[in-house]
Amino acid sequence: MRGMRSVGRTAFRAAAGAMMLALVACGSKTVTPDPPPPVRNPAQLTATFAHATWDLSPRANFNYRLAFDLTVRESAGTGAKLNFLRADFRDPNGRFLERQEAGSNVLSRIAGNGTLSDRITVDFNDGNTSSALITLNATDDFGNTSEVTMTILCCGT
Repeated sequence: MRGMRSVGRTAFRAAAGAMMLALVACGSKTVTPDPPPPVRNPAQLTATFAHATWDLSPRANFNYRLAFDLTVRESAGTGAKLNFLRADFRDPNGRFLERQEAGSNVLSRIAGNGTLSDRITVDFNDGNTSSALITLNATDDFGNTSEVTMTILCCGT
């Protein structure tokens, strides 16, 4: 009897193994992981200025004008909307004097890996100004907000 049980168990194990192989071979319950989400790189903006001039303003409500060529580059392949350009005018000791802004009606959109260049003019009033801290604010196509700053010195200082 003892030999009979041993043969029965062996046959049972062999049959169970064959059924498992058959299930796997038929493709039952194979799990395929979802592909990873695409990489969403935030916009990488750099800004430079050239040919800055400080003059008298032709506008009635302002005394002075800062004008400069602005070049903005995006290097991550993500487009962005330029929201505003802010100019904080400062005295020789770096103290804040006055703020002027140009909104999105003046600025534009920059394409991914694109370049945008424009002549910018900002009118202001305080004659003690010796520099302007320029802040460029943007929101990229994924909703990330970024700012780039630069300082423009007045009158050769």
